[in-house]
Parts: sequence; C-alpha cells; structure tokens
Amino acid sequence: MVLSATRKHLLNPLACDPCLPLFYRLYSLDGTGRIDFADWIKAQDDSDAVAQARIAKRSALRCEVWQGKRLVARLELADLAADLATDYQFARRVTQSAQPPP
Repeated sequence: MVLSATRKHLLNPLACDPCLPLFYRLYSLDGTGRIDFADWIKAQDDSDAVAQARIAKRSALRCEVWQGKRLVARLELADLAADLATDYQFARRVTQSAQPPP
C-alpha cells in the first residue's frame, strides 16, 4: 500500500520528510484552565511552533502547543509577558536610534 506524504505524516509525524511542515494545535486557556480558543500552526519543528505561539498569544493567560497527542510546550502568563516586554524594549531602541540627532 502506498501512502501519500500527508497520510504518512498523520500516522507517524517524526518519520516524514523534514522539508514538509508539521501541524500543531495551539490552545489558549482561560483562568480556570479550560480551552478558550484553538488554532492551527504550521511549522518546521517544535521550536518554530513555540515561537509562533509566543507571537500569536501574547495576551493569553496560558496557552499550550500540541502535536497530535504530544504536549510540546506550555506557556504561562509570565513567559508571554516577558516576551512582550522584550519586544517593547527592542522597538523602543529601534525607534530612538532611527531619530536624527538634535
């Protein structure tokens, strides 16, 4: 039996072609730990999926990234807030450096 690349990925995501993107599920959780929102992420690997989740869910209390039945990462409010603060500081430095000197 010949399986398509997509079918192989669904059956065994770790054995698929490394050039094909992997699909992850991103869950935003509310204050009680219940799913508030879910979305798909297409990424090259776990770290790419987590990076995309950090960007997408900065205002969430908590979020989780899953690939099938495997929990890839759990991001808490402190993690997401730290990312936001770092980005704010970077943007501020870039804006200040772009201004002409007096």
